Amino acid sequence: MNKRLVIVLGCGVLVSMVMALLVQSVIGPGKNAADIETKMVNVMTANRDLKAGDILDDNTVRWAEWPQEAVFSGLVVWDAEEMAEAKDFGRLLRPLRSGEPVVESALIQERDGNLLAASLQAGMRAMAIRVSAESSVGGFVTPGDRVDVILTYQVRVPRANGADDVAATMVSRNASQTVLENTRVLAVDQKSEPGDGAKVGRTVTLEVDSKGSETLALASSMGELSLVLRKIGDETTKDQTAELTTDMTVSSVLQKILEQTQHRTSDQSQIRVYQGAMINMQPVRALIRPQEGVQNETLYR
Repeated sequence: MNKRLVIVLGCGVLVSMVMALLVQSVIGPGKNAADIETKMVNVMTANRDLKAGDILDDNTVRWAEWPQEAVFSGLVVWDAEEMAEAKDFGRLLRPLRSGEPVVESALIQERDGNLLAASLQAGMRAMAIRVSAESSVGGFVTPGDRVDVILTYQVRVPRANGADDVAATMVSRNASQTVLENTRVLAVDQKSEPGDGAKVGRTVTLEVDSKGSETLALASSMGELSLVLRKIGDETTKDQTAELTTDMTVSSVLQKILEQTQHRTSDQSQIRVYQGAMINMQPVRALIRPQEGVQNETLYR
């Protein structure tokens, strides 16, 4: 046999024995390479394809095992303390593919200028209204709260087709109504995060749909807007067929005047006036008009 071949084979056997001894010393007695377990941690991954602005919560993310040695800076790793108190884990600044790990650079940070725009739900708009301490619950309205918007305004009744006569039984001058319900507060002044205690702001930014933004724009020019703070979790809505809220329904003085007026006119002759689908009873008042050759003739109108 060739001496060189023998030497090469001998060296190979020797190297193999040395490597086996080294592995055995690392593993320890009674263990082999299959017994070595890699320590794993849980990292946040996308549960499905996500788009920019989506909320990260239990429905959109899942926690996947990840080798601890492979964890890199910025990867979102499970933290029992932080995750136990979190309702959601933030919003996405950019799209993610299903199964892709979530990194901090993909989340919207407070310093990002488009934080408010990205926090809007699909199809919603952000619109600001002017408020005062009285119209914003003394400053206790904070971002994330739910509110109703009430408009208080002066009623201008057209005089055509007897509308003023109809309105006389409903309103004298002022009225109030709820124009928006269960509306989310996005920001107070320029802060979009809840603060400690009450803070009276000059503007409140609300999340509304396209129709809601038109309603707010018009209502702002009609009268004064007030915010009514809702209890957390309250999803009730107002019965739109409920009685109107006007100065006539609130003021007992106006109600008494109307009652006395109706009582006085009820003793007079009345005629029935049809105005479309509406029927009004109108008193017939006698007018004494002297005419030539006729003494105290009574004319009716």
